[in-house]
Amino acid sequence: MKQVCLLCERTSLDNNSYCQEIYCPAEMSPNVLGYGEWLGDIEIIKPVIVLRSAVLYEATRHQKKIFLKVAHPGVENKEKLKREAEFLQKMQLNKEQSKYLPVLLPPYANTNVQTDAIGITMLKEHLLYFYLFEYVEGEPLRDILEKNPQLWIDHIGWLMISLTHIISFLHNKGIYHFGLSPETILVRFDDHHPKVPRILLFDLGIVSAAQNLKSNWHPFLVLPAYTAPELIDKKTPDYATDIYGLGLILYELLVGKPAFTFKLHNDV
Repeated sequence: MKQVCLLCERTSLDNNSYCQEIYCPAEMSPNVLGYGEWLGDIEIIKPVIVLRSAVLYEATRHQKKIFLKVAHPGVENKEKLKREAEFLQKMQLNKEQSKYLPVLLPPYANTNVQTDAIGITMLKEHLLYFYLFEYVEGEPLRDILEKNPQLWIDHIGWLMISLTHIISFLHNKGIYHFGLSPETILVRFDDHHPKVPRILLFDLGIVSAAQNLKSNWHPFLVLPAYTAPELIDKKTPDYATDIYGLGLILYELLVGKPAFTFKLHNDV
């Protein structure tokens, strides 16, 4: 395992992160698993992306490739992961699954999705909360934009159509996201349909109903550059808050750069 700072992205292989900047919480950095490490019967291939609340890993279990999502330490991160997994579980049990959402897998070999959505395990004195979902080809939209900031206009159109569809699906279920960014979306380009990229929204944001916003919203969960003004100003957010998130992503896809600088050393 190595520590990765969520703000300055410094890493430490000896779990002893240090930064001279007073605003950098390097010492509180989460641990990220590396290639060949094991989490029970799950073997890590690589971390796909490190979010502020969790890490998405490519992994294998019983020689089958899967995705593993592990929450960072902290009650807010654990509860967010739990809400996300339970929402996916509910959708699958009700047979309302969207093709743009992860397909949940049982967290343990001797259980099933109907009874367990989230897993808990100990690793090197760390209590980890996780869930598993089916593997699909793709890479984070952020990685794609770093390699090619200016995508083809057809790709932009289909990406936004797909993303708008899944946000509409969440809204119809009474769920807010409030954390849309290129970090939360996996994209796959299909050789058979080269004009139509496929997406997977693997992070559901705060995945909260309106009546629970006060307890489920935490500013650190979302990059400030992708946080709607009403959330920063502590006004009442609603469905339009996610439309703002869609607009930020559309702007970035069209212009080739984010509307606001998102890699800062200090959130303020």
